[in-house]
Amino acid sequence: MTKTIPDVICPFCGTLCDDLEVVVSDDGKQLLEVYNACVIGSEKFLHSQSKDRVTRPRLHQPDGTWKEISYDEAAEYTAQMLAKAKKPLMYGWSSTNCEAQSVGNEIAEITRACCDNTAAVCHGTTLIAVQDIGLPTCTLGEVKNRADRIIFWGCNPVHAHPRHMSRYSIYPRGFFTGKGQMSRKMIVVDPRVTDTAKLAAAQCTPRCLPGRMAPRFCCRHPQGEDPGSCRHDEERSFRDHLLRYGGNPVAGQEP
Repeated sequence: MTKTIPDVICPFCGTLCDDLEVVVSDDGKQLLEVYNACVIGSEKFLHSQSKDRVTRPRLHQPDGTWKEISYDEAAEYTAQMLAKAKKPLMYGWSSTNCEAQSVGNEIAEITRACCDNTAAVCHGTTLIAVQDIGLPTCTLGEVKNRADRIIFWGCNPVHAHPRHMSRYSIYPRGFFTGKGQMSRKMIVVDPRVTDTAKLAAAQCTPRCLPGRMAPRFCCRHPQGEDPGSCRHDEERSFRDHLLRYGGNPVAGQEP
């Protein structure tokens, strides 16, 4: 016998899909199926049952193999390594719970370690800008019900957040966006022609020119000419392109 657990929240990305259904064994010890999740979300759940998942500490051997050791041995080895280090670096943390991060920071103070996390190569600059300038924001529910112009800037949700467009930003019918996709126009700002850009009404490629503080942009329909092939006299401010391509709510049509 199996049982299905409804309304499960997926922890993978910021979309936080809360409509997943997870099928588990009768004793609750084995996860069998995941419904409504994207490919990435399903893999995150099912990988917990993977036979090759590392569940015990292992020590790298001189011959290149890995030897399974106890938690006490692992703790002792790590303590000795940190005690002998001149300037250790503690990096990561983004997939670690708050309690473990707290203990890690205490150890870092004792060992005088440097601490850094994955935001250094991801959202670190975003957080600094939020602290210095602020952030105009809204809920995904507001996007679904009200937004008729969607700008994806430097991101590729088709791959990174596969259900973002289907649940909130592009395809769903909202209170004031009753026609779904036909009620919205999507613009992508990205130097790459991504799979998200291929679905957009226009793609804008930023270019930083010598002597200019603000970048200029060249916009093209992704289905047509490569946005990287713009002439200099076609480069404009992003505002000008937004007025040009953002006027008609029907995706794929230029005003």
